[in-house]
Amino acid sequence: MSTSEKQKGVTARWPNDLGRSFTPISNYFLENYHRLSPHPSAKGLSSAEAMVIVHLLSYKWDERAPYPTLGKISARMGISKRAVRAHLKTLGDLKTPDEISYVYRERSAVGGPNRFHFDGLYSALNTLMAADLEAKTMAEMTEGSSKISQIQSKPITEEK
Repeated sequence: MSTSEKQKGVTARWPNDLGRSFTPISNYFLENYHRLSPHPSAKGLSSAEAMVIVHLLSYKWDERAPYPTLGKISARMGISKRAVRAHLKTLGDLKTPDEISYVYRERSAVGGPNRFHFDGLYSALNTLMAADLEAKTMAEMTEGSSKISQIQSKPITEEK
């Protein structure tokens, strides 16, 4: 591993043993969760709702749905189980145009763990990212055609 690769690792960012355990979170999610809303007039996710997602994702180690208890999430966040349930209800009520919940809580048989699915969240983020990319492309095209128009409208003068 090169020196530059070592410097980019988690342990380079978190000193001592703090980098031994970490949660990979998409920067796009962190930068845009407040823009995630099911329709333009709805509010985006709150910081508390985003933190519930971050804590749930800290239990997601592979493609399988994580299954932390509400008690663990509430203890980590320093809020009541009731508040966690309220945030999960909001996240479950937010749906993509295809009617997929941002965070779907699969309830198991009595006494079994809840499993949390993020298909709607991933879909909403991908849709938002595609819209951002399209807007950026359109802005670049508009800027480019504006520059061409300026060049074409300049009179050609002969140098003497």
